[in-house]
Amino acid sequence: MRKTRWLRKLVIRDISSGGPFAYGHEIRFSFALVDGQTVSLTCRADLLPKIIETLRQFGELAARVRASQPGTTVELVTPIVVTKVSRVGHSDDGKVIALDLATDRWFPIQLAMPPDQARRTIELLEAELDKLPKTKSKRKGH
Repeated sequence: MRKTRWLRKLVIRDISSGGPFAYGHEIRFSFALVDGQTVSLTCRADLLPKIIETLRQFGELAARVRASQPGTTVELVTPIVVTKVSRVGHSDDGKVIALDLATDRWFPIQLAMPPDQARRTIELLEAELDKLPKTKSKRKGH
């Protein structure tokens, strides 16, 4: 198999430039490589949050691997803090409950689950809330 330019290892030294293109529908990054070359990558703007989160997760995993002992399992958990429940709904057939959640990141999250899982999730959350130190609750009816 012949090795192509895209299969070679590119080692990034710095992000040299970047920004929105195509009227904000695309994002372009230019990377300065350690060998002196510059490489530009373009992606759809709606894909950018996924790329950022994936790269952040890779960085966290790399840090955990560096800190781990040989033979131990490394688990990657990435907490994303929900700042607001933006919308809740269900499918026409009632088989799926969905939540749109605003987060502390640059992107929202949508969760979808069957009603039984939604009920179980509510039970687990309520059990955790009951374990919290007692303070004045902002929840309705409390």
